[in-house]
Amino acid sequence: MVIPESRSELLSWLNATLDLNYTKIEQCGTGAAYCQVIDSIYHDLPMAKVNFQGNSEYDYMKNYKILQAGFTRHKITRNIPVDRLVKCRFQDNLEFLQWIKKYWMENKDETEYDPIAGRSSSMNRGVSTANTAIGRTSTSTTKKIEPRSTLPPTDPNRKKSSNLNNPRLRGTNSHSASVINKEVYELKSQVVSLSEELEEYQIVNGGLESERNFYFNKLREIEILAQSSMDILNAKDMSGTENIDVTSLLKQVQEILYSTEEGFKIPDDNDENDENIQPSTVLETPRKEDISMLNEETF
Repeated sequence: MVIPESRSELLSWLNATLDLNYTKIEQCGTGAAYCQVIDSIYHDLPMAKVNFQGNSEYDYMKNYKILQAGFTRHKITRNIPVDRLVKCRFQDNLEFLQWIKKYWMENKDETEYDPIAGRSSSMNRGVSTANTAIGRTSTSTTKKIEPRSTLPPTDPNRKKSSNLNNPRLRGTNSHSASVINKEVYELKSQVVSLSEELEEYQIVNGGLESERNFYFNKLREIEILAQSSMDILNAKDMSGTENIDVTSLLKQVQEILYSTEEGFKIPDDNDENDENIQPSTVLETPRKEDISMLNEETF
């Protein structure tokens, strides 16, 4: 019988393997470390897209999407309980990390792996521009304190020509232009990335608004039905007339509850498998057998 490893043993292994400084098992819930463990085995995960600095479940879901793609590519049949792992709970991540280490021990070859280089493009996102700006400021400061010649030039025209032909000055200008071009390229890349994220947020927000309106309209219809029934019961001319048909009223409520929008399709099991780990944005309509019917004694 294999004895499960303790929290401290797992953290020591993870930090040593990936050169991290994790202090809690819960930190693995971002999915980034899981991605890099698999990358250390196969060297083909797009680590540049893995977000080690994510601080929301939306960021974590992107990491798990990359991890699931790696599992699919290498035919790893282990199920990834994303909905539980992203909550960053201790027990869920402890069990998955135990399995990850076992898989790593069974499949890792002798090929060396540099974890820092593997995640450098991911961890440095958002700070490269700042580093570039600091370097440019330092270069500018160095130029200002450069010692000048104490001998006055005898010929102004000769000085101008000498400055233009000075290889050191030409090299400085070329370096500055290179730094600026690199910074512009990085800023453009950030704009494209942020635009893509904004578009995804807008799509998700639109779906949530549609669901909210869908269920609000159901409640509104039931409210109108209930109010009209109460008006009939409270009417002065109700004496001597028949009461409201409870069965008919309940059927109307059921019709409202089980109604769906035009074009709505309940996904089957195959559709869910095709979607892999992407969270569903459509709430299932409750089944009739899950709702207990009210009997006439309630009224």
